[in-house]
Amino acid sequence: ATVEDAARRARARGAPQAAAELWDRARMLTPPDDADAWRRTIEAGECHLEAGDTDRACLLLEEVVARLPPGRERAVALTRLAWATSVGHGFHVSVDLFRAALAEIGDDLAARIEIELGLAWSIHVTGDVVAAETHARWAPELAERLGEPSMLASALADMAFFQAIRGQGIPTALIERALELEATQDEWRSILGRPAWVHGMLLEWAGDLDAARSTFTALRDTVLARGDEHTLGYVSHHLGRVECLAG
Repeated sequence: ATVEDAARRARARGAPQAAAELWDRARMLTPPDDADAWRRTIEAGECHLEAGDTDRACLLLEEVVARLPPGRERAVALTRLAWATSVGHGFHVSVDLFRAALAEIGDDLAARIEIELGLAWSIHVTGDVVAAETHARWAPELAERLGEPSMLASALADMAFFQAIRGQGIPTALIERALELEATQDEWRSILGRPAWVHGMLLEWAGDLDAARSTFTALRDTVLARGDEHTLGYVSHHLGRVECLAG
């Protein structure tokens, strides 16, 4: 438990590489048949992903998926593997993993929301925006039932994203509600799951380049402070696009 506590502290202070090494140690000290073994391996995989080591993250998560029987725990591992795969190989590769997770998750609403959003992002990359929006529409309804503000904020922001790319204009009211909910939450979440990230893209598409630059700059500073290497490229890409559009 002491090593696990140290790993959590390292991640909280923005040191994912140190956290990954500590989670690796914690899982090595855990008997393979212990109930905590799969959970600690997933934590290690997530931290390796944040630190930018996608291959190591995928390797660990694949190990968990292979060891667990079908059910909720395996669905959680499949979801984490799907996100890691999307970073390393693209969202088009992660569709099947998210679908497999959805088939096994059961009645866990929080996990179902994450899977629906993951499917929406993955499917839209393949070009089927209509099917992607169908999955995205499930997430706010489930989040309202769950009553979890941070998940509802992400679900609403993603819905705003899909409405925009479907040519329905900039859904200002939707993204503003998502941002209000986000402002009430203190816990760290990946940039790609945050309303501010979607808001930055909406501002960019609407031509409000100064506001977009300010939003993406703040996100970049947060990413750097957290050591979240795997999302830095996404934020830098959009900052570059804003500068190109601004001339």
